[in-house]
Amino acid sequence: MNHLKYFLGIDLDIPNYTEAADSLRKETMDQNRLFYIFIIVCELILAASISSLPGGPFLKFRRASYFAAYVSLILASAAVLLFQHLTRKGRFGYQRYFQAENLYIAFLSLWAVFISLNDQLGSNGLTVYTYAILSIALLSIMKPWQTAVIILGSCALLNLFLPYFPDPSGLDHSYNNLMNSLVVSLIAIATASSLFCFRIRAKSNELIIKNQLVQAEKENAELSSEANLDALTGLRNRNNYKKALASFCPEACSSFSCLYIDANGLHELNNTKGHDAGDAMLKTAARIFLLHFRAEDVFRIGGDEFVILCRNISRDSVARRITTIHKEMADYGYSVAVGLEWRDENMNLQEMLQAAELNMQKNKADYYALTGGGRQRRNLEPEPRTSVVIRDRENADLFLDSLPLLFKGVFFVDPKTDSLWQVFVPDYFQDCLKDCSQKFSKALLLYARRYVMEEYYPLFERVSDSDSLKTKLIQDGVVGFVYEKKDGRRLRVQIMTYSPDAGAHGMILWIFSDLNSGTL
Repeated sequence: MNHLKYFLGIDLDIPNYTEAADSLRKETMDQNRLFYIFIIVCELILAASISSLPGGPFLKFRRASYFAAYVSLILASAAVLLFQHLTRKGRFGYQRYFQAENLYIAFLSLWAVFISLNDQLGSNGLTVYTYAILSIALLSIMKPWQTAVIILGSCALLNLFLPYFPDPSGLDHSYNNLMNSLVVSLIAIATASSLFCFRIRAKSNELIIKNQLVQAEKENAELSSEANLDALTGLRNRNNYKKALASFCPEACSSFSCLYIDANGLHELNNTKGHDAGDAMLKTAARIFLLHFRAEDVFRIGGDEFVILCRNISRDSVARRITTIHKEMADYGYSVAVGLEWRDENMNLQEMLQAAELNMQKNKADYYALTGGGRQRRNLEPEPRTSVVIRDRENADLFLDSLPLLFKGVFFVDPKTDSLWQVFVPDYFQDCLKDCSQKFSKALLLYARRYVMEEYYPLFERVSDSDSLKTKLIQDGVVGFVYEKKDGRRLRVQIMTYSPDAGAHGMILWIFSDLNSGTL
């Protein structure tokens, strides 16, 4: 019984059945359109042929009946074609059109019965009924049980009226007509059911695959966005930045500008007002940058570091945009340090980036000099450890303002607690510390994994072990090595003990210097 229900389309356990059926009907509109045109052409030929007979189409009642049937099928087919055209134009909904098409199929079955009955008067048999019913089986997109009702109803109607349309030779073909029409009807029903179930399931599978592809494309787009866009600001991220550096072609530029930008006071903002306030600052900065430069040229490469790479813009135009950016950031109570390197010849991108970063650091040092030291001093509170390390506050201010120009990082580490006393710590190392719960040794290894070429990682592993490091320092006094970052920069790290007197805390001084900029 379940198989019979499925075969007749009564209980079709098919995913997305309604969507699949609607999609299948829309696809068959063009196919059915050709079928209607074919019927109209055939019926026009038949109507013209019968009209050309001696006496015309209305000489006899039977001839007039044929002519009327041909004309009615032409009009019905033309009406469906018109309805289809208006549906495509949006005058009618698809459901309304399919209802009209179903009425046409019912009409076609009755038309076949009428022609077959008329044929019986001339001993022409069930030829028209046979091809009409089989055409319905191929044409119908109704559920199989609905098609079965129409076909079986036509068969019953034909055999009900056949006795009233006797064979002119006087032979009784009632049994033969019943068997033949019934067999043809059952074949038509089986054909319609098989085709419908097969086409619906195929369309359902097609929709499932299509939906999976759409979902996969959506997920790929999200992954691509995560891989190439910064989640917070929506700017292009470091991955995109590396691709831009790799694809740079100086021959395609008449001039090129590198802007290296650093947000001033971000960490102070995070410490005093929370990270939401810091995020708001970065979002504001990103929005302002996008007002003046193309989205594909603006990159967020670190915590508060941005790079803008733009071609074929005059130096004056870039300078005016930088001035505008400073003003708009100030309107929100924010500040950025901007370093610019513009060239119209000798466009070596690495040299330009280094020059732009150095200009940014000078700009940042000027900012902190004017504002009293800012973030680089935020941990130098008047406590005993500070008085031991730096006794002269004025000299300390001058020293701290100069640190960004001279070094990439300067800080003291307490090996007992694995904690850091910050003198000058760059933003990217601050992020590593945050991710490692302020544990220096773990942050050092995380920094190496994120920013340092893989072959130098063992060097960091050796110096991250405080016990072996202290032993090495006792033996050599100073431990150091040179390494290369993933962005191509070469840095030197120097590690030494700091013991100004016998009561020292056993602090270890770490100094990172940039070999590319020529500093010590």
